[in-house]
Amino acid sequence: MDDILAKASSQAMSFAIRSGISLASGFAIKTVARFLDKIPPAEKKRIEAANARLHQKTKIVATAIDLVRLEAARGHSALEATVDLVADLSDQIARFDENIVRLVDAMNNSNQKATIVQVERAIGELLAEINDAIPLLNLSLVACGANLEAARAPRFSPGRLLQAAAHLEACDRHFDGARDVAAGPAFDLTMYTVFYRAKSAENAKETKMETKQLETKMETKSSPNSESVGLTWKEEYARASVRLVRRRGDARAYEIVAAEDFDDGRYHEDEPARQRNIAVAHIRRQFFSASGRLLRLEGSNSPVLIFKVAAAAGAPPEYIAFGEARFDSDSDSDSDSSDYEDAHDTVRAERSTTLSLLQYLVRLAALQENEQMSVLDITDEKLALYLHDETDGSFYPKTSAERASAAAAGRAQNSALQLDSNIARLKNLSLGRD
Repeated sequence: MDDILAKASSQAMSFAIRSGISLASGFAIKTVARFLDKIPPAEKKRIEAANARLHQKTKIVATAIDLVRLEAARGHSALEATVDLVADLSDQIARFDENIVRLVDAMNNSNQKATIVQVERAIGELLAEINDAIPLLNLSLVACGANLEAARAPRFSPGRLLQAAAHLEACDRHFDGARDVAAGPAFDLTMYTVFYRAKSAENAKETKMETKQLETKMETKSSPNSESVGLTWKEEYARASVRLVRRRGDARAYEIVAAEDFDDGRYHEDEPARQRNIAVAHIRRQFFSASGRLLRLEGSNSPVLIFKVAAAAGAPPEYIAFGEARFDSDSDSDSDSSDYEDAHDTVRAERSTTLSLLQYLVRLAALQENEQMSVLDITDEKLALYLHDETDGSFYPKTSAERASAAAAGRAQNSALQLDSNIARLKNLSLGRD
């Protein structure tokens, strides 16, 4: 009971903290905006700019204030002195609001100029107080090691999580063990696989560097043959209907079914459409990136989802990727006809291209399969492990200095590869002469 009450209190407290500072500062900004409607345009422009700066800085400092109060309430004693600073700053914001309301209500034609001066001074004083508080707040948070990522649950999309959980729950309701049942919609995607090409001896170092770059981007271990082969991605299915399916039987078992769809605007001979089944139990890791550059595909900026698949422990891993794509055809494909039951009444619902939903479906399906229970009955701690963000950090926005540094590193790497290749050619020439 104590644990339940502690969790409920923390939730209620965090909401109250956020509403306190945010509502107080927001109301003060709105009061100034109401004041601007009553003054001449010349003064209005100047105060409007100051009010915009105040609004921007208040939003920034509100996040730090929320974090300080939340961490202090959880027993972080190093932040006790900072709590006093936060309380004082909150009081100043409240007094600023009261002062602005009083000045605006008392303003008339005779004291308009004096009121404008007082309001402008009040905004300047509050800005100065916030500017003084920001370095101290930052110093205290850095010194104690508090951060939003540690204070909150792992980064995830609540909307996508709820959607995925709802689809899996609907699948469980319709599942009777006699036949397969689809969980979630069909995804209209492009499927890629890794193409292995033989490499000659003189390019072994170049191949090793290329493989290392791919492994670094995907944070995976190299396969046993990565020393002697090159890696590149190839389009396997130009268009695929991808679904997550719960397989028939008593145990919870899921797999991804990717059926090739010839309704892709391309010419196809009389060949049967292919299908690839990927057992969720065989997926070792998954990687999601908002940029197609993770696959090094030219001209592609669409999100991609990569699965590292290994059927048995110690077996060479296989990488299968799915990318978002847009197709002009409006007709329903024959690949939508399936041998499993749809968990929803609308079997022929419109296809989805949202990869983020698919990745959450797979995460929760893996969790349900491992625990053999509904995601609704699983503890928060276990759920957090499966919601750990695997997004490739190399595609986060970079500063101009970081981009310049990355470009210089790339040029140096290319020079090293060229030098190694030239040295290998010279060695081969000398051997040929002998």
